[in-house]
Amino acid sequence: MEKDQVFFWGVFSFIIGVAGGSFFAVPLVLFLLCGSAFCIALLIALPQRFALALVIFFFTFFGGVYLALAERQMFETLSIFPSSVQGEVRVVADPEERDFFRRVLVRFETCASGACPTTRVLWQAPLSTPLEAGTRLAFSCQLEQPKNFNDQFDYRMFLAKDGIGYICFQATEAIILPQDRAGLWRSWLYHPKHVLEQILSQIAHEPEAGLAKGLLLGGDNYLPQALKAAFTEVGLSHMIAVSGYNITIIAQMLLYLGLFLGLWRKQAIWTALIGIVFFIIMIGMPASAARAGTMAGIVFVALQTGRLARPLSALLFAGAMMLLFEPLLLRYDLGFQLSFLATLGILWVAPLGERLLSKQHFLLRYLLSIILMTLAVELFVLPIILFSFHTFSPLIIIGNFLVILVPLAMALSFGAALLYFIMPGAHLLFAWPAYVVLTLITRSVEWLGAIGATVTVERFGVGHLFLWYILLGSGIVILAVKFPLKHYEEKR
Repeated sequence: MEKDQVFFWGVFSFIIGVAGGSFFAVPLVLFLLCGSAFCIALLIALPQRFALALVIFFFTFFGGVYLALAERQMFETLSIFPSSVQGEVRVVADPEERDFFRRVLVRFETCASGACPTTRVLWQAPLSTPLEAGTRLAFSCQLEQPKNFNDQFDYRMFLAKDGIGYICFQATEAIILPQDRAGLWRSWLYHPKHVLEQILSQIAHEPEAGLAKGLLLGGDNYLPQALKAAFTEVGLSHMIAVSGYNITIIAQMLLYLGLFLGLWRKQAIWTALIGIVFFIIMIGMPASAARAGTMAGIVFVALQTGRLARPLSALLFAGAMMLLFEPLLLRYDLGFQLSFLATLGILWVAPLGERLLSKQHFLLRYLLSIILMTLAVELFVLPIILFSFHTFSPLIIIGNFLVILVPLAMALSFGAALLYFIMPGAHLLFAWPAYVVLTLITRSVEWLGAIGATVTVERFGVGHLFLWYILLGSGIVILAVKFPLKHYEEKR
């Protein structure tokens, strides 16, 4: 067995192990004893060459199972605090504003007495409290562990995947302390995001400004409730989330801009990758954006450098690295699942599109490639949406044509914001076209959402999920055989 095959199956075994540990509960001691005995038996019974390879696979598999089980067990056996916990906390992420409170993530740095919580705390802070990432507070609250309200949704583990083990519904003390160096650094990390939010609010009216923020910064909390519901109704809520697809589009736009300005292809690729890093920093480096950026970066480099011989290995390695530090993502983070599958769809379908569209005009090829990538993403993520929500909107077929406008809306909105910052007044060259495109998207979504054609899909289980992906994979293999693909050659 060749080294790249050992690498592929080793990484794949690790991911399967994490999946097994996420879905099935096994006592850790029993698991370790059985795993060790199994590996020893393989070394004794099989020839050395095959035994060593199998031991590597089973070692990575058991390692994945162990990580997932240990993480689940840690959050399931957290200490219960019978009285209020007092100490110093720090806001570790940008607060999210809700209708009646702010959703604030804090971590205890010191406690007045006794043990300190080792996980993050979700605090429902009053809207009147001025908070930002890095703020230090003298804090006191009766901490509660998250509760599951039904069997369909594991809210406790959903929070655990973000490192949250406790909830504070009402703090008895929350006094803001003077800012220190660590707090200043963390607040400056989010400063570009806040500047961009303010600029977008000034160059466009609502809800178009909210849509521009959602496309560039990620998140539907910028949208009015009615428009947010319409996006969900039409099945386009993923459009306003920071995903591997959105970041791949940003990288693609930066690549074409670099080529237009006269850069060599390799220089343009590096410019696009630096642009991805800058974009993630600009929006405050949330975990979802970091994961999506990692996957998008791998896809982008694979597509543009011609190294598509092992694209799946690269994607699996990126996913395995994320699961190594956050094993609960695989089961409890829908965003991780959608980003992974969307990236996989782009990786598998983009080479086919590149071959089929190679003789088209530059602009037409770009437009058709966006359409093809959008359809590929939908085919890969739709079964997860059906499995998770058991709803489907036939309007998603029509609504997905709006996704074609997303790259244009993002480019014009960012261009207008950048010009407003550099040369106020000149930003109108981009602001008016951006407003037209954003208005077209919002009005179309509102109109489609008003039709209300959502269908409930009650019976879509694990078997249907596997069948969908087996058929989808078979179709891609058939197309790949019918239209043989050559590896990309780097264009100079």
